[in-house]
Amino acid sequence: MGTQFFAAPVPAMRAIRGALKPGGKLAKVCWRRKNESQFWAETEQVVERFLSRPEEYEADTCGPGPFSLGNPETCRGILEAAGFEEIVLHRRDFAYYMGKDMDEAIDALLAIGPGAELIRLNGEYGESRRPEIAEALADHYAPGSGPMARSSAAAPSGSSPRPTPARRPTASCARSGGWIEGYSRLLAHPTLLVPRSTPGVVRRTG
Repeated sequence: MGTQFFAAPVPAMRAIRGALKPGGKLAKVCWRRKNESQFWAETEQVVERFLSRPEEYEADTCGPGPFSLGNPETCRGILEAAGFEEIVLHRRDFAYYMGKDMDEAIDALLAIGPGAELIRLNGEYGESRRPEIAEALADHYAPGSGPMARSSAAAPSGSSPRPTPARRPTASCARSGGWIEGYSRLLAHPTLLVPRSTPGVVRRTG
């Protein structure tokens, strides 16, 4: 869903909950922590041998980033604050398909993710180091290891609260002296609702 990129996740998720009917279900997928996905973490480590994050830059960033919901408690806390109920976080470990061969996989790793962002933030200098970085990645992901990499995601789910049913009067309330008898007396004697001190009104009794 891209919810990990929300700059204000609680109001955004609250708006999503508001779009659901009462009892409606939310289901989404987001990355777990970066170090739980081999190819994201290790690619960034390789790129950091050549580049560092500059203090000032003009390139666009990914906002909070793809791993902003990687901490399960953070993810749960956001959903709870947004008003979701019955929250469950399902962990999914899987082999991520990086490309048909290593060249395609490296192109993908340098197009998206934290390593690619470092290149973008360094502008022209980052682009000038791209060939060296690609070569280093090819050495790191040794030939024969295949275009698959260990990854981990979470599949959080929750539901929109159902309205609380209106309480019905119990049998004890309907007995003599209960609300039915009192309401009947008011219908028969409406002036019982008028304060004793109201001028110009003669209270009827009996």
